[in-house]
Amino acid sequence: MKNLDDFNLKSDLIKIDVEGFELEVISSGIQTLRKNYILLIEINKNKNKIKKKLNELRYEMLETRGKYDNNYCFINKKNIC
Repeated sequence: MKNLDDFNLKSDLIKIDVEGFELEVISSGIQTLRKNYILLIEINKNKNKIKKKLNELRYEMLETRGKYDNNYCFINKKNIC
């Protein structure tokens, strides 16, 4: 398995859909997530822990409405503002 930081991504948007391993992916990509702006995440478990971790990285969760209740969008306020 690779860490998210191992990929050296340079993008404005990252989509995470890893069937319950969201917290592990986020924890493995702290450097990458500090550089990016928007995350789309399907959160299957640990929603509060994920929100806390992303808040520490200055991400804010946007209200999402629609067909799927476990899909969330986070914006990195540090990079947007």
